Amino acid sequence: MEASNWYIFLTKPYSEISVSERLEELGIDHFLPLVDVRLCWDKKIIHTKNVVIPRIIFIHTRQSQLQELSEQLNLCAMSSPERESCSGWEVDNLKSFFSEPFSFVEWSFEFTSDKPKGEIVTLTDGKMKGLKGYISANCPGMIRIPCCGIGTFVVKY
Repeated sequence: MEASNWYIFLTKPYSEISVSERLEELGIDHFLPLVDVRLCWDKKIIHTKNVVIPRIIFIHTRQSQLQELSEQLNLCAMSSPERESCSGWEVDNLKSFFSEPFSFVEWSFEFTSDKPKGEIVTLTDGKMKGLKGYISANCPGMIRIPCCGIGTFVVKY
């Protein structure tokens, strides 16, 4: 039996949520990082969710299904099918981070192919307990969370 891996797929612009909904209908395990946003519109406060990484969705599938998914949902795989593009712990880490509303946290996303320097650590206390990433002596109070080879989340804690 063929093992499933996490793959990064590129969607059409502004279609990440509709692709996520379609994957949900098909029963395919996937992850689309979203963040809660408050907008003030016509003297009303509207709560909505925004996509964190534009045009990117993570799909947990078998290599043999990559071509079929690409054609069916009009997606483009961002890595070669010969290798696993995301480690499971990175996707689990991102799921954990975006499942909790950390309104007090400042964070940004940097597209980079460079791996953060240092050793991976796991935060042991505070509201982000369990989060894995790189901590540098040069930047106290910041953790760099790798995102499957496409970039890094920089989080102040």
